[in-house]
Amino acid sequence: MKYYDALIAASPPPDTWKTAVDAILARYAGAPLPLGEIVFAGSSSFTLWHSLPEDFLPLECLNHGFGGAQTKDMIYYLKDLIIDFHPSAVVYFIGTNDMSSPETAKEPEQVLSLVAELLRRTRAALPDVPVFYLSITTTPARRAIRDIAVAATEMIREFCEQHGFTYVDVNACMLLPGGETNPACVIGDQLHPSRAAYDKWIKIIKPLLEQ
Repeated sequence: MKYYDALIAASPPPDTWKTAVDAILARYAGAPLPLGEIVFAGSSSFTLWHSLPEDFLPLECLNHGFGGAQTKDMIYYLKDLIIDFHPSAVVYFIGTNDMSSPETAKEPEQVLSLVAELLRRTRAALPDVPVFYLSITTTPARRAIRDIAVAATEMIREFCEQHGFTYVDVNACMLLPGGETNPACVIGDQLHPSRAAYDKWIKIIKPLLEQ
């Protein structure tokens, strides 16, 4: 049994994030869904990126991040947040919370299993749509899981390269020469990207989306 299937069998995904997902979908109430745009989906580093749609103009982008999301949650809401929007591209930032939650992944192979399941299901539903995976970040607040994160990220990078997904390293630009996180690239919680970090991310991600 795949790790994702075993995880769900042991603990079916509750509607923990139903309120957050409903709030995202409420943006489009009373009008047709905006189809054919680039959907950014992931956890709180997207949720806190309030200017994301404006930052990527003239590209048309939707920010469907919901804070605290784990990969299993993104799989659970894949149809509602991504597939139903018939996106022109999908950009994921997901995986970090899988390692910091007590009931989920403790090994890099488990993180890979979850992310691979998400990417495969996205490809199956949207076979002609490019899918981008943004790397897990090694911020100070997650120092305790740094080794797992680094190993998982490398495994995910290899998986993406082998299966036609685009892996995007957004962690390296946040690091000092010695490998520690640049204090200017995180906000006070020592976890989430600062405006300076988002500016760096834009310079990396936008040219890929424009190709």
